[in-house]
Amino acid sequence: MKKSIKFMDKTVKTKTVIVVVAAFVALVVFVLAIGVLKGSSGNSSDAVVASGKKVTAEQLVAAPADHKGDSITFVGKVFSVEGSDDAYALQVYSDIENSDGNIIVYTAGSTKYNEGDYIEASGVVDEVNKGENAFGASLTVPTVIADSVKIVDADQAIAPSLTTKTPKLVKTIGGLNITLEKVEYAKDETRIFIHFDNSGADDYTFYDFDAKLVQDRAEIKEVSDYNRTIDNSSSDILSGTAKDVKLYYGKINPENKATLTFEVTDSTNYDATEVVFEI
Repeated sequence: MKKSIKFMDKTVKTKTVIVVVAAFVALVVFVLAIGVLKGSSGNSSDAVVASGKKVTAEQLVAAPADHKGDSITFVGKVFSVEGSDDAYALQVYSDIENSDGNIIVYTAGSTKYNEGDYIEASGVVDEVNKGENAFGASLTVPTVIADSVKIVDADQAIAPSLTTKTPKLVKTIGGLNITLEKVEYAKDETRIFIHFDNSGADDYTFYDFDAKLVQDRAEIKEVSDYNRTIDNSSSDILSGTAKDVKLYYGKINPENKATLTFEVTDSTNYDATEVVFEI
């Protein structure tokens, strides 16, 4: 049975967003103008009739005008936030990897959103938003009236865990305790969580580029993703402090053993100690 879904008065003003992307291989800078467009106030009515059908983000972006009333759930990255504390228009990349697939999400509630948030949005497709980008080109952007918007972890948004292990293995060097906390196995990557707790008098250093992951006699390459990976290349572990480090590698088989090897160096006497974890 079809039903009408009412929403807030969507008078939130939005702006043209220009995203500048540096192509790291060719070192060519280009501009991608994506957004709710100048001169457009939005054509949405106050009620949307639910069709009972479901649509994916890919299908919606490919044919924005064909899915009004369809339900959708998707994960994306917020690149523009407009509105107040109780009514937001979020511009979201539904294709996170390529910073593409713009969908406008209207949402109401007390949650505050920021550019760079990863969200899971569920709702009903409304009418398209038409206008011009900064270069005068016509753009058609689909809109979604959300009944649920949750901020989610970036790793789980981009590469959801299929299997998780919590080995809690501990190695001790002087006053430094090193714990292999968790391993997350995703479709195309592996994430390793290490906790350093230095209760001793000496400082230590850890360099992530020295860490090696091996499985089935093959070294697993590191994964680099500007959306998530953190530079741990110079990680000081000072006396009396603790530090969490996350390492990103390519896919491994959770059913087979793997070996993680790295060094920590005592900053006082410069002694390097090899640490080996069997995962």
